[in-house]
Amino acid sequence: MRIRRSNSIATCAYGVFAVCLLLLYALARFSVGIHYSNPVLPNNLNGETLSEVKTIYELKPYDPVVSQILTTSDFKSLARKPDNGIADIKTLYHVSSPELMHLYSHPQGNFYRITHIPKCAGHSLKDDLIDQITKDRKRIRFAERCYYKWFDPTDNNVIFLRDPRKQVYSQYLECKHDQRWGRKLTKRFKDFPYVNETKAGDIAGFGKWVDYFLAWEMGDSDFGCYNPWNMQARYLTCNEGDPKQKYVHTGHGVKTYAMKIPNITLAFQNLHNYWFLGIVDYYEPSMCILVYTATESMPEKCDCRRKQKNLNTDPRFPSIFGHFWHHDVPIHDVKKDVPASTIYKMDMLIQKDLKLYELAVTLFLQKAKDLEERLGMKLIC
Repeated sequence: MRIRRSNSIATCAYGVFAVCLLLLYALARFSVGIHYSNPVLPNNLNGETLSEVKTIYELKPYDPVVSQILTTSDFKSLARKPDNGIADIKTLYHVSSPELMHLYSHPQGNFYRITHIPKCAGHSLKDDLIDQITKDRKRIRFAERCYYKWFDPTDNNVIFLRDPRKQVYSQYLECKHDQRWGRKLTKRFKDFPYVNETKAGDIAGFGKWVDYFLAWEMGDSDFGCYNPWNMQARYLTCNEGDPKQKYVHTGHGVKTYAMKIPNITLAFQNLHNYWFLGIVDYYEPSMCILVYTATESMPEKCDCRRKQKNLNTDPRFPSIFGHFWHHDVPIHDVKKDVPASTIYKMDMLIQKDLKLYELAVTLFLQKAKDLEERLGMKLIC
């Protein structure tokens, strides 16, 4: 009798345990499938990001994957794959087709809401969008704010991402040279690496600036300007900011470890909630696809096989569209100007942004390829 009774108890215990496992499995499956159409900030980021902070310096930013994702020829080669790498992204990030299709869908509502990540052509985008689509500045909502402070699912949400290396170098140059904003802030800090006004001074100062932020700890100064740690992924995941700045610039700085080392899966999921994703390094085709997505009409000048006159002739940003905000940033080229040793260290600041950018470009090229086949045009030459 004792043996039978103990067996019954064991069987019951195993049954309860099995039910618990099934419940946990169902909960996990549900969590994976969440689509953040209504912004709700998860509460479980700190554990993951804190562990990543401990290992960040063990990562090798010049491994074959990271070093190749910023090569234009590599991006174009993605477009020649059967599905442009989308299947791999779906598998890795548990993203289903309907979520991918949320991007580039028909416009909804009357307003265009731009999440402007600094140094991602936000002001140029805003002016070109007014000229090409709305003809009315009042229909544009524009701010440099965190995703969870700014995203509104009732508007047509627009975001542009940029090659992270170019973006970071441009951050430093604006903080150094912009007479209306950046320089006014950084000149108050004696330890800001200004060096001098020459190009050599820019390169040397940038190296010192990268070294400073590589050793940066929570609570350290950011010279009143930009903090470069994973800024693009940060804007897509953050809910933090200076309460005194109620409208803009809430993502310039880093207030938590989750802002310094953002959750890349969350950033990628939130990216899919946007109505439109553009790439600064493909600005002309991005604007062309934006116009088409909003109006269902592709401008003839967007066929890059036809020679078109640049409305903006500034060598820093030549474009068939007419607007460019330079913020006093001089002509520069991160690939040609910056030493490999500095790039190596800079990549440690943007590990998450590098991966996010790779994924974003893959999605964008897929859309460009689809439209080229449908319309019989060449958007990317």
